[in-house]
Formats: sequence, structure tokens, C-alpha cells
Amino acid sequence: MIRTETVATPRALSCLLVPGLLAAALAAGCVTSPPAADKLASAREAIGRAALAGGDTYAPTEMLSARSGLDRAQAALQKGEQGIARNQTEQAVVDAQLAEAKVRNAKAQAAAEALRDSRRVLEAEVQRKQN
Repeated sequence: MIRTETVATPRALSCLLVPGLLAAALAAGCVTSPPAADKLASAREAIGRAALAGGDTYAPTEMLSARSGLDRAQAALQKGEQGIARNQTEQAVVDAQLAEAKVRNAKAQAAAEALRDSRRVLEAEVQRKQN
């Protein structure tokens, strides 16, 4: 029985190692957060959704905060302050989401109150018919 051994040459190792390192580097690049400019669109969308839901009526303070944060983010981006722009944009999104949640809560409370009123009317009608 003849035994053969395979010896990895430096060239063979580089053929295996380089593609693996390249793939790892590309994957790491995909994991990083998007630039602040890309996040501005997300903030605008969040503010738009909150406004359409009724945020200016039910959560005016949060809407003002979200819009102010977006303005500050745009100003920071124009100055090249990526980190500040990113933070302000993220805060604007959170403020808009809070406004939207407050709208849903206010509308749910109004619906619950309407149901309570309907129940009171029905109970009064039942009482009237029993007497």
C-alpha cells in the first residue's frame, strides 16, 4: 500500500483563504448601519404615517418633536456630521412612532367610550320596557 501525502502550498492556501476573507468582509459591510442620508427617508415615512393617522390632532407634541428632530438631522448631515445626523434621525423615527401609538390609543379609547355609551342606551331601553 502506497501512502501519499498532500502538502498545501502557499498558493493553494491563498486560493482558499482569499475568497473566504473577501466573503467575510462583504458580509461585515452589509451588517453596518445605513448612512444617515438613507435613514432620513425612513424618518420622513414614519412622520408621514403618524400625520396621516392623526398625529397632529392626538399627539401634537410628539409630532413637533419628530419634525424638529428631522430638521436637526438634515442640518447635521449638511455639515457632514454623520453621527449626529443618524442619532437625530433615529430619535425622529421614535418620536413619530410614539405619536402614532398615541393616536391608536386615543382612537381605541374613543371607540371604547362609544361602546359604553351604546350599552348604557340599551340598558336604559331594557329598563324602560320592563317598567
